Amino acid sequence: MKSKLTKLTVQTISFGTEFPLFKSSFVDCNNVRSYTTGINKNAEVVDNDFGDLIVADFNFDNKEDFAIKREEGGNGGPLYNYYIQTSGNTFRLDQFLSETMIFFPMNIKKSNKTLTTLVHASAVSVCETIYKLDSATNKWKEIGQRIIQD
Repeated sequence: MKSKLTKLTVQTISFGTEFPLFKSSFVDCNNVRSYTTGINKNAEVVDNDFGDLIVADFNFDNKEDFAIKREEGGNGGPLYNYYIQTSGNTFRLDQFLSETMIFFPMNIKKSNKTLTTLVHASAVSVCETIYKLDSATNKWKEIGQRIIQD
């Protein structure tokens, strides 16, 4: 990451994958999305793939965070690592979002600080899971899960 003001490198984030990514991942510079600037915000989502890199405010602190594809996943779609911007303008891996939520949220609601994922549960149903950020503790927790029949 480079400073917009000084153009100096502020932080380097290295990431890898346990399994090979598809050849189509990280080759198309347009396979990105930003909920901050609106770039590709309304692009079609196919198979729960929101893109290789997504910028959004995941922890509702009005700072840009990002998610980066780490695995192609199965029928639920790709798995993502989530990086949250710190007060020092660097990024830290959010363990809960990266290891528990793992899929990209279909809904990001600042009003109640929730992220909602929709992931295939079977051939005819999806599982909706809602995660909420507790403002007092600044910790995530799962607050609801249900199966929705198609």
